[in-house]
Amino acid sequence: MINNYEGKDKISFAKIDYDNLNLACEIQNKIFPKEDARQNFIEEINKDSYRKEMEYYIVYLENIPIGVTGIYSYNEYPESAWLGWFGILEEYRNKGYGGIVLDKTIELARQKGYSKFRIYTDEYAKSAHKLY
Repeated sequence: MINNYEGKDKISFAKIDYDNLNLACEIQNKIFPKEDARQNFIEEINKDSYRKEMEYYIVYLENIPIGVTGIYSYNEYPESAWLGWFGILEEYRNKGYGGIVLDKTIELARQKGYSKFRIYTDEYAKSAHKLY
């Protein structure tokens, strides 16, 4: 975990809702250009009965949107949160921000009471495979 990185206090999250969904999808499509983020997210936002919780966020460096992150969980695994829709725009990579965002996402899951943090990606999401 990154605990003493000088930029960690400059990173904040804004929960994604219908008011900022277009911005979130624009960011996600830049991060993973071959996937349809808007369609996928709108399908996901309609909670399925097997999902316990879903929260996604736009990541800001001060007032500049630099990425997205989120967590989701399933009723079948009540102790587990999964990392979802995680990514940092290319121009902000290799500066430590991804690690800070991951740390803050894990901390958010802990604050919500999850004791396990997991990752899953679909087989077609080749860019996510490369990242993870």
